[in-house]
Amino acid sequence: IIYFFTFIFRSETGNDLSSSQKKKHFLCKRDRRLLEQSWRKTRKTGSEHIGSKIFLMVLTTQPDIKAIFGMEKIPQGRLKYDPRFRQHAVVFTKTFDFVIKNIEYTDKLEAHFESLGRRHAAMQGRGFDPAYWETFAECMTQAAVEWEGNRQRLTLRAWRALVGV
Repeated sequence: IIYFFTFIFRSETGNDLSSSQKKKHFLCKRDRRLLEQSWRKTRKTGSEHIGSKIFLMVLTTQPDIKAIFGMEKIPQGRLKYDPRFRQHAVVFTKTFDFVIKNIEYTDKLEAHFESLGRRHAAMQGRGFDPAYWETFAECMTQAAVEWEGNRQRLTLRAWRALVGV
């Protein structure tokens, strides 16, 4: 995921990647199955829960990101009640739903992330820093560690491969 975001961001800002780098996102079949099974586990806690968890981790790890969403004045303990926070948490969840549902269809994923990357590249003027993708990847991986209970090394490796850590 981060690979696609980074690729699109670089393309939008004139720092294009070589064509050989554009094909590194593929996962082996075992990893795809592990990701599907793992994501199903998260859905048992409620559709918005995992998105909220990841987004809260992102904003806690990198508080300056709050300004992009107009949440810089919201106390940390009140973030998850803010409508903007909840809306973006749903976006996280829907994005991962789409990714997992279409994990076999790299063309669909590429088109989806091109669109998402363009929208985020356009936010560069509002303070979006491409380094935020790394924060997201780290938080996503940490969330996977937590919901997997740090027990499933192969699954955690698959999540790391997906988000580019």
